[in-house]
Amino acid sequence: MKRFGIVLISSFLLASVAMAQYSLTEIDSPLNEVALPSDFITPIDFTVDADSVAPGYVYFDVQLLGFGPALPVVGYTEIVDNEGNIRYFDRATDGNYTHNFQPFDNAHLIGYDINGAIISTQYVLVDTNFVPVDTISAPQIDDHYYRIDTHEFLIDDDGYYWIEAHYDSVMDMSQYFEGASTEFDVGADAIMKLDPVTHDAVWTWKSLDHLDEIPFTDSYDTTRWITNMQGNPATSGEHLHTNAIEVDTDGNILISNRFTSTVAKIRVDPGQPDDGDVMWKLGGGPGNQFTFLGTTPDSAFDAQHDVRRWPNGEISVYDNGTGASDSSLAKYFVVDEDNMTAEMVWHYHRPNMTQGYSFATGSNRRLDNGNTIICWGYGTDYAVTEVTPSGNIVWEINFNQYPGYFGGYPTQYRAFRSTMLGTAYIPYVVANRDTNRAELTMNWFGHTDVDSFFVEVANATDEVFIPLGGVDSAKVWLNGLVEGETYMVRIKAKTTEGAMSDYSRIWTFTMPVLNGVAERIVSIPGTFKLGLAYPNPFNPSTIVPVHLSKTGRLELRVFDVLGRQVAVLQNGTVSAGDHRYTFNAANLSSGVYFVRAQLENGTVQTRRIVLVR
Repeated sequence: MKRFGIVLISSFLLASVAMAQYSLTEIDSPLNEVALPSDFITPIDFTVDADSVAPGYVYFDVQLLGFGPALPVVGYTEIVDNEGNIRYFDRATDGNYTHNFQPFDNAHLIGYDINGAIISTQYVLVDTNFVPVDTISAPQIDDHYYRIDTHEFLIDDDGYYWIEAHYDSVMDMSQYFEGASTEFDVGADAIMKLDPVTHDAVWTWKSLDHLDEIPFTDSYDTTRWITNMQGNPATSGEHLHTNAIEVDTDGNILISNRFTSTVAKIRVDPGQPDDGDVMWKLGGGPGNQFTFLGTTPDSAFDAQHDVRRWPNGEISVYDNGTGASDSSLAKYFVVDEDNMTAEMVWHYHRPNMTQGYSFATGSNRRLDNGNTIICWGYGTDYAVTEVTPSGNIVWEINFNQYPGYFGGYPTQYRAFRSTMLGTAYIPYVVANRDTNRAELTMNWFGHTDVDSFFVEVANATDEVFIPLGGVDSAKVWLNGLVEGETYMVRIKAKTTEGAMSDYSRIWTFTMPVLNGVAERIVSIPGTFKLGLAYPNPFNPSTIVPVHLSKTGRLELRVFDVLGRQVAVLQNGTVSAGDHRYTFNAANLSSGVYFVRAQLENGTVQTRRIVLVR
């Protein structure tokens, strides 16, 4: 009993010491308005025509894809109302971003990629209280390893999930192209229909099973099978780069294949001999089987995203184009599948854009009132625009330029309109790091009766949460933090009637390491650190920092998700101090890779990196 009492007293003393270490300083921010973090990617211009805009809210994700500590990766999901007010947001964890944030009105759910990468591991569905209800991964159906590709996730009217999965296969490409590699790592696409309960695949289509219908020669640039962007022999590449799935009105599916500049229609007829057959291919690539009618220049499309079929029978795409001289457009076609003709009947490109070419991403959706909402995608100086059928802009947002970041502007993947607007079940907290303190931004989205927030903090080494009391502001400084330490923060909210919420989810963050700390680390015998690669995600190269406290042998290797070595960055004696190694993945396919550092004493550290093309 005495020993038990000593433990209690010791724990109390430790908590008292920790409370003395930490303190809160309020930042003036109203409790019942949405508070925004200091690094929030805030729209700078907003346009609305209240008489003509569609009802509801606009959902989109926005990212700054940067290069290391000076230009960190920042990613947010946002819901914005018709007056330009932020009604909900979520920030990705440090160094990541969120992809394909979208409402599913037919299921009353909201979805997003959990890992901040196109080739990912999981897709998350939440209800309108922003509570997770399902997490989806790609099922493993054969000897290949499948990763969910969050370019697309659908819930059909019967409740089934449709996903795109990525898999790899080593092939002899010289049988298709003279001079190509005999051991070429092909990134392939699988379309899967999943049971929403078991997540088993009830229907699957694999691109490499249909090379007789969509051959490698359908690529709009066939030289990529022989030579990479650096002029070296190519050893890897993607077959289709499928970026959209649409369940057609007849039960078959349409898929958008960027690298062939075509939309393909795939037969869905389980158990029948023609199941999975490619019914037709439409677009500007070599595999196109349609005649485009009319005299409008550039009436086809290239490197497109976001194919959709609309109730009037029209098919739409977001036509990215294949070069900086192109202008990316929203396009709609009347397609005659019997006579194999297509006619563009509507298109739109925003006038007066300084940067009107979207190298990647983008979307194009027809709304119930006849308007069209367009996400302009990567590297454009406008973000989201809603226009009437006659081309009048009735709702629009755009962002500041961010010099040094990929594309020069924030990037958006898609934009959606929905009448859904949730009320959060639990409050939300996010931390922005400073030198020895962190800015905490707290919200209880959808609530207007917040009286105060209560903050708790823990050091990740012991995970003992210390209560710091209540505050009357939605933003505070959390003081007393130590450089290089990892912390965990959670909050509760109290209503004006005295009711207390459940805990928020935990926000974990690591304080930045300054020069003084780095110098102290050098004096610790036998230590080393494999730092965070930057940028991450990256394309085509990233820098891997390594710190050694003393001279010794270092092996620094890169592996793919199957454990295959793809690069050796260092294998030899390295002097004490900080070193930076460049990993160039120009000849590798998109996906997750692992950097592994090992010392001669057997000590190993590993980091996850993501290549995004």
